[in-house]
Amino acid sequence: EVLEGLQPHLDLKELVIKGFPGVRFPSWLASSFLPKLQTIHICNCRSTRLPALGQLPFLKYLVIAGVTEVTQLSSEFTGFGQPKGFPALEDLLLEDMPNLSEWIFDVADQLFPQLTELGLIKCPQLKKLPPIPSTLRTLWISESGLESLPELQNNSCPSSPTSLYINDCPNLTSLRVGLLAYRPTALKSLTIAHCEGLVSLPEECFRPLISLRSLHIYECPCLVPWTALEGGLLPTSIEDIRLNSCTPLASVLLNGLSYLPHL
Repeated sequence: EVLEGLQPHLDLKELVIKGFPGVRFPSWLASSFLPKLQTIHICNCRSTRLPALGQLPFLKYLVIAGVTEVTQLSSEFTGFGQPKGFPALEDLLLEDMPNLSEWIFDVADQLFPQLTELGLIKCPQLKKLPPIPSTLRTLWISESGLESLPELQNNSCPSSPTSLYINDCPNLTSLRVGLLAYRPTALKSLTIAHCEGLVSLPEECFRPLISLRSLHIYECPCLVPWTALEGGLLPTSIEDIRLNSCTPLASVLLNGLSYLPHL
C-alpha cells in the first residue's frame, strides 16, 4: 500500500525498485501513468508476477534481477493492446530468477523490435526463449536451462548478432537448431564454455560464419563436428582461437588451420 501511494511524476525517466516485499507491484507502473519512463531496475523483490512493462512506449533499458518467485512470463508482462511487446527496448537483462520456468509467447507478436542486447543469467529452469529480432547485437546466456538457442523472428536477416556468449547451460546438447543454424554472417565473437552436455555443432561447423574473428571454447568435452570438411571447419576471418578441455574438437579444428591465411 505504501508503494501504491508513491506514484511518481509523469516526467519520470528512471525507476529503481529494490527489496520490495509485496506480492503485487503498484498499479501506476503502466504506460498511462509513466509515459516517459526509459530505464527500470527491479531487484530482489518477492512478487510472483511482473507488471505489463511491455506497454511502456519509451522504455529502453530493463533489468530484472533477484525476483525469485516469478515462475512465468507471458502477455501479462509483454502487454495487451497497443503499444505492447517493448516497442523501444534496447537492453534487457534477466538475472537470478531460479523459479522462472516458462516464457509463453505468440510468434506473431514480434517482441522487442529494437532490442540490441539480451542477457539471461542464472535462470536454470527456463528452457526456451522467444524468437529474437534481427536488431540484436549481443546475446549473453549463462547458468541457464535453455535446451536450444533462440530462433530468429520470421527467419529474418541472419546477420545478427555480432557477439554470442554461452556458458554453463547443462541442457544444451546441440547447436544444429536455433540461432547458429541461421549462419549469422555478422557474428564476430563466439564463446562456448562449460557446456558438458553439448555434443553437436551446426552443419559445416563454423565455416559459414564469414565475419567470425574470435572463437573460444572451454570445457566442452563431448563437442565434436559431425564430419571434417574439405577446406577446413573455420572461416578465413578467424584471428583468435582458444580451446581448452575439448580434445575431440580441437584435433579436428587444428588440422584445418593450414587453410587460414592468418591467425
